Formats: sequence, structure tokens, C-alpha cells
Amino acid sequence: MSSLNRDSLGSPNRFGSNWKKYNKLDQIYEDQFFQWISPLNRDDLNNKVILDAGCGIGMKSYYCLENGAKEVHLFDVEESTVKIAKDNLKDFDNTFIFKDSIYNQESVKNNTYDLVMSIGVIHHLSDPKIAISKLFEKVKQGGHLLIWVYGYEGNESLIKLLKLLRIFTTKLPYSIVAFLGKVLALLLYLILKIYPTKSKYWSRAKKMKVYVLEQIIIDQLIPKIANYYSKNEIPLLYDHINFEDVQINHTNGNSWSILIKK
Repeated sequence: MSSLNRDSLGSPNRFGSNWKKYNKLDQIYEDQFFQWISPLNRDDLNNKVILDAGCGIGMKSYYCLENGAKEVHLFDVEESTVKIAKDNLKDFDNTFIFKDSIYNQESVKNNTYDLVMSIGVIHHLSDPKIAISKLFEKVKQGGHLLIWVYGYEGNESLIKLLKLLRIFTTKLPYSIVAFLGKVLALLLYLILKIYPTKSKYWSRAKKMKVYVLEQIIIDQLIPKIANYYSKNEIPLLYDHINFEDVQINHTNGNSWSILIKK
């Protein structure tokens, strides 16, 4: 299968539509970002050369730059998304933003980066191992690849509901899915305000504004592919690459942060 066909399976156009709607950087996501990159922290970003693969609107790169990254290179497969990222990061002179495929990465040199991160991308790919191989090639010796993906544990009931909804939402125009996302976000907001929860993730969601919940819900409804990895499946994502060490964190009790050292 060509990289073009692989890219299209990842629903880049629909994510591009979503980024056009939610196109501004927001500090409310900063705590979430540092959950995603755990066990790394702010100090681990300082003076580092970083690659952000599947950058979206540039939010993750922004937090890296704000915390002292020496240089950040970032790419996305959707042209409209790249334009938004360029606008959001226009005040930084140590960025290089470009359009590329995670399967090709033709504009990126091998053995270059202290940190390569791909957050919220791998679980939408038809061939994640190919992408991970390409990403790991870009990491310099002693550097790290950081991947964040959806988890199965902690999402069991939600997965059943989302699979049912996606039968319809992946076929609907984005505008209709966006409207549905608004309705569901308001409903979820009210439920979270009324009912207590012991879940780490839903406790965090209780503090979110409606428009944040709306974005999260729409993000779950638009993709053709959304894989939720169990603990036993996580090592299968990287068992084909030659790494020195790996750390796995069960983030928020419902997702996985994987830090692989070269």
C-alpha cells in the first residue's frame, strides 16, 4: 500500500476540519501535555532538538518551546493544518514547520533529534509499526522516541459506545458530527457536574469547560481508525526496533505513554 493510501486511512482531512474549528493554542492543555510525555518533565525539554510528528496546530511544540527547547521541527500530513501551526508559532524563530507523511518523513534527517514525539497519532494509523520504524530512525544515539496512544484498560465501556457511534459518524459530513459533538459535550458536562467519579481521567474532565469536552468528543467521532491498546499489546508496537531501554506509563488510567531510548 502506498503512503498516500495509508495516510488517507488516518482521516487527515477530517482532523484538518477539526483543527480549523479549534485552531487556537490554549494553556488549559499544558497539564495534559506533561501527562502525555511522562516520565519526561520540563527540564527534559530544555536545550533539546525536538521533532513533533503529527503536530496538529502546533500546541505540543509550543509547550516544548516555552520550556526551553533549543529547536523544534514539526510536520503534519494535512496542508491546512500546517498553515495553522505556522501561524500559531510565528513568534518563534527556532521552528521548522512543513508538510510530510509520517510514513515517509522525506524532509527529516536520520539520527538528528534528542527527542522525537508522536502524540495522539499512532493509534489512528493502519500501519503503526512502519511509522514507528521511521520515527526511530530520526532519533540520535542516546535520544528518545515518545509515543502516546489510547489505552484499552480504563476505556472498556467507552470503546463499545464509540465503536457503535463511529459506524454512523465516520460516514456523516464533518458539520453534522461537530453539531453532535456540541450536544454530547453539554450532556457530558452536566453529568460530570452531578455525579461523583473515582476515575483519574474523569476527575480531570470535571474541571474542563464545555468547548474542551466538545473538542475531545469530536476527536473521538471523526476517525476511521482508532485503536485502543491493551498493556500486552503495547510491546508489539516497538518489538521490531533495536532500542536500549523503554519506559511505559499508564497515563490517567486510560492511555499509554511509551518512552523508548536509542
